[in-house]
Amino acid sequence: MILQNFFLFKDLTIPEAEAIAQFTKQQTYPPRTLLIEQGTAADAVFFVLEGSVMIYRLTEEGEEISLGILGTGEIIGEMALIDNQARSAYVKTLTTTTLLVLSNKEFHRIIEDYPKIALHLLYSLTQRVRKSDEHLETTITENLSTRTWNTLNILTQYFPDNEIALTHQELASIVGGTRARITEILNKLEENNRITLSQRKIKVLL
Repeated sequence: MILQNFFLFKDLTIPEAEAIAQFTKQQTYPPRTLLIEQGTAADAVFFVLEGSVMIYRLTEEGEEISLGILGTGEIIGEMALIDNQARSAYVKTLTTTTLLVLSNKEFHRIIEDYPKIALHLLYSLTQRVRKSDEHLETTITENLSTRTWNTLNILTQYFPDNEIALTHQELASIVGGTRARITEILNKLEENNRITLSQRKIKVLL
């Protein structure tokens, strides 16, 4: 059962998972699709079946500040449903992404009916905070070249054949640097035979 692949639902029996699954809708989105807009009301939670998304916020100047990347098996948008607050960040797809969508109403009902799910949700939120802390620490302590190379290696798990279909500007938003500086670093990596560059693609040579 697909739902049981998610940590949140791992303790459900097959009949229980099937009962919950009937309230979900499966949807597929192309790359660079905005799924969640910061400041909007929370009306659904998303479960990533396949693909990847970037979570980010915008500065007053409109610059994207990456908060992290989520992929297969992870949940998106649950925090706003729990505290009934507006969405705290933007979420957009990095790759073609297939999601299970569950409405706010059904999500709350399921948590009430299955207490173990609430415990797993608490654990997932704790892990999310830890990841955010690690992401922040990396941004502060690692130099931009190291951060870029490490980010490229992380991104390979979301793109087939280690071929990352992102522009230099998009990578700069994820890494936390300027487009010009990221282009300079990528050119250096290509000179050192660690990557190859083509239009909107960065192939990592592992």
